[in-house]
Amino acid sequence: MANETPKPMMIVLARESRGYTQSALASEIGVTQGTLSKVENGQAPPAGDLVRRLSESLNYPASFFFQEYAFRSLPISFYRKRIRVKAVLEKTIRARLNICRLHAIVLLRSVDLPELQVPVINLKEYRGNVEQVAREMRLRWHTPPGPIVNLTSLLESMGLLIVPCDLGTNQIDAISSYSPGDGCPPIILMNASTPGDRQRFSLTHELAHLLFHHHLALPGNEIEDEANRFAAEFLLPAAEVRNYLDRPTLAKLANLKPYWKVSIQSLLMRASQLQKITERQERYLWAQIGKAGYRTCEPFPIPREPATLITELIQSHAEHLGYSERDLAALLHLHLPEFRGLYGSGGPTVGTLRPVRQPYQA
Repeated sequence: MANETPKPMMIVLARESRGYTQSALASEIGVTQGTLSKVENGQAPPAGDLVRRLSESLNYPASFFFQEYAFRSLPISFYRKRIRVKAVLEKTIRARLNICRLHAIVLLRSVDLPELQVPVINLKEYRGNVEQVAREMRLRWHTPPGPIVNLTSLLESMGLLIVPCDLGTNQIDAISSYSPGDGCPPIILMNASTPGDRQRFSLTHELAHLLFHHHLALPGNEIEDEANRFAAEFLLPAAEVRNYLDRPTLAKLANLKPYWKVSIQSLLMRASQLQKITERQERYLWAQIGKAGYRTCEPFPIPREPATLITELIQSHAEHLGYSERDLAALLHLHLPEFRGLYGSGGPTVGTLRPVRQPYQA
């Protein structure tokens, strides 16, 4: 690396992934913000021992800053948020997503994923009918009627890469991105602390973005509504759930939750969408949900579905290609403790590792 130049984009990603503003990092490493700005914009090379100082402050190996970053610009990312979050936090999570994308690209040089079966959907051809697309995707993916038993397994078998991660906040459930041609499949960074029922809805919400929106230069304001409508129909098909929602009560919705594996609140909203309840009844049930404290903590928790594909990628390198933990950490330009925190030890878990997973079984 002696004769190489650090890549400006990697400096930006490292800084943002650790939650630093440009001015805060400049102060910590002892340079002016103007100097750091010029380095990050590629207008000036890092002078002296700046890379060493960046490495120490940002806790990345020096090799991290010399990686080739193929994107001309960062791909558009989509979020499922609970409330508006600070711009610095959004940048941090988006940077972490892009670092995970780099990891996936490196790992996929040696291991194949299942064939990608996520088409590009032009909603104009459907006249905006996202519910029709949801029904067609269930048919295309041979999804049995009724609740989807394991949504995460289904999505992984269709070539999506799901990476659980501590996002440092409970206000963002998931973030996704897809840039065809860069060597990485669609990737969803999933908040590891999200409850199982919300996890399933969030994954389906992000699936809608990947189907409808990743190819749009400037997605419009309606994309969140489209993603929510798609998720509702995909997880709770109107033709199948309608009869379950006759005369809903809070107790009835709670009893339906373990079967459909969605939240009580999602079931109530679905009852409203399908006109199975009056506005007055809906207001009453929302009031009951609030009084019972279910808005923040519902009864009958749904177990989180583990993502196994990223684990198999790591395992394949460890078991079939002879990589040690230190080798894997070095391959991904991480220090060993961070590698373990993100991806585990890389050792075997339950089951037999296969570089290419078998088709999804409902």
